[in-house]
Amino acid sequence: MTLTAPQHEWSAERGKRLDSVAAQAGVISESEHQALRADIRLLSTLLGETLVRHGGKELLELVEQVRGLARSALQDGSTEIRSLLSALDVGTAVQLARAFSAYFQLANVAEQVHRSREQRAEVGRNGPLRAVVEQLARDVNRAEVEAALARLQLQPVFTAHPTEACRASVQGILRQVADVLDQDLPDEQVRRRLVRLVDLLWQTDEIRPGKPTVLDEARAVAYYLEQLGTHAVPDLLEDLEDELGRAAFTLPPQSRPVVLGCWVGGDRDGNPHVSPQVTLDALGLYADQALNIQLALIGQLIQELSVSTHLVGVSEALRRSLARDRRLLPEVYDRYIRVNADQPYRLKCSFIHARLTRTQQRIRDGTPHQEGRDYLGAQAYLADLEVMDTSLRGHLGERIAEGTLARTLRSARALGLHLATLDVREHADAHHHAIGQLIDRLGGESWRYEDMPRDYRAGLLSKELRSRRPLAGSPPPLDEAGAKTFAVFTAIRDALDTYG
Repeated sequence: MTLTAPQHEWSAERGKRLDSVAAQAGVISESEHQALRADIRLLSTLLGETLVRHGGKELLELVEQVRGLARSALQDGSTEIRSLLSALDVGTAVQLARAFSAYFQLANVAEQVHRSREQRAEVGRNGPLRAVVEQLARDVNRAEVEAALARLQLQPVFTAHPTEACRASVQGILRQVADVLDQDLPDEQVRRRLVRLVDLLWQTDEIRPGKPTVLDEARAVAYYLEQLGTHAVPDLLEDLEDELGRAAFTLPPQSRPVVLGCWVGGDRDGNPHVSPQVTLDALGLYADQALNIQLALIGQLIQELSVSTHLVGVSEALRRSLARDRRLLPEVYDRYIRVNADQPYRLKCSFIHARLTRTQQRIRDGTPHQEGRDYLGAQAYLADLEVMDTSLRGHLGERIAEGTLARTLRSARALGLHLATLDVREHADAHHHAIGQLIDRLGGESWRYEDMPRDYRAGLLSKELRSRRPLAGSPPPLDEAGAKTFAVFTAIRDALDTYG
């Protein structure tokens, strides 16, 4: 850990250590290797200055001493570090732990930035996606590839990690550090921005005041889902379309090659804190993030799509769509028609933006869906985007359509207006417990449900599913545990009514 004043000359040993760090990060090109070393050196230097400002030179010296003793312990089994650490008071130990934690967080960010650069450069040259597509084009029947593309779907599913304690505030600071490192800025400007962020990281408590709740976990996961939904997913889909196009393959318009999934807020197997209300609250949190992503994209389209009907035509379908919008949202029409009278795409985007905003507010307030004034699921939203896309492509605007509009369509198909599919998971015994009470209540069997062999149960349940009769009214007569299970399905029904 290199926490030193800027003028300090690095030793050859420390240089070798950074070489190892770079290699472990997967950074192999000489230019990125040297750039990574320089960024870690800068970040550790700035952190050292922060430690001196907040804890005095003694804290920095202690950090350097512990680092040196830790290396000795690894090399020759020295126990000197144990004696030093056991003699520290609690306050000093906390400061020491925070110093190392901050260093590793900053070093990890630098590694990720430079590894990302290498990956982007590799994709630009001849990345793994291109290699796979070229091999498919060479070795696989074209009709089989097209059929596979029509049903292709990758769904990474995210769950909470029990050791994940990083607060959203810390995540945001580290994201800003990454952004600064990834920009081509003058050295002095980079240093000035990083100085502020390193100080902010040190002064931000990374530990929550209490045990994280399920919704805290959902917010943490939502941060990563939002980052993926904003950047990685649309970028990946664009790369996929480009590589398929090079090989003369085409993704079907309605395909969803990538979607996101999540357990947090829905996985109740062994977690009594995941109540039906928590599930609904988590869905609301994810939907809010998804709508923020789409609102930002539509805002970009409002700025971008300045196409004028004085110069090119538009489709009849777009004209009909705008006429319907005017009937359903007259207040939006009255507000924007004066400035957008000859700019139908901007006017259409204003209607879409209003519907997205109303959808977000409806979900927050728990009010009913109003047909045509907000969206219930992504289908109508996609239809609004597609009518613009078709109109542009039919009137010499295909190059324009390949810009932000194409990115918005990719994002909407992948994320919908819900961001991620929430898996509602429960142990099968909970379902059997509830169903068993209803089956036994009917008195049609000679033995209790819980005593039935598995095959017999399956046949009985299949018969009931084919039957048109209900097992019970709503709410059904269940004990407390059964009622909790039934409440989960009530929440699922409410979620469908809210999100489509």
